[in-house]
Amino acid sequence: MLVLDTDVLPAAARADALRAAMTSTLVPSRVHVAPDGGDVRARVQTWRLGPSGDLLHVETSGHRIARTDRQLRGGAEKRISLAIQLAGHSRLAHRDLPASAVGELQLVDLTSPFQYATGPASAAQALYVDNAQIGLSVDVVRAAA
Repeated sequence: MLVLDTDVLPAAARADALRAAMTSTLVPSRVHVAPDGGDVRARVQTWRLGPSGDLLHVETSGHRIARTDRQLRGGAEKRISLAIQLAGHSRLAHRDLPASAVGELQLVDLTSPFQYATGPASAAQALYVDNAQIGLSVDVVRAAA
């Protein structure tokens, strides 16, 4: 399902539309859109994969997402994300682990804080799955992530 295509929006409305799409599509987080004052472009698509899974495809001119301890206190869903950068570059900081390289599969425990940033002309896909669906506790996921 197409969530957002900024090409159909006026340039002045694109950054806010991308922030809204990323905030509503992902877990509660803070979203910063790049380039500041520049031409923001994005295409966001999601697909529901049964009762406990979602696939997200995002192409942007650059953005950053931060999930903080404060946002987690609101009751984080026990989910994981398996993601891969398809084009451009990205940087993931999660659980004091070294940053993942582009093209590597990234496992994110969504009950933990993280920061994710992409550069211009980036594309990524992420599979979001409830821990219960794959039979893993939060502790097991954290040990693996």
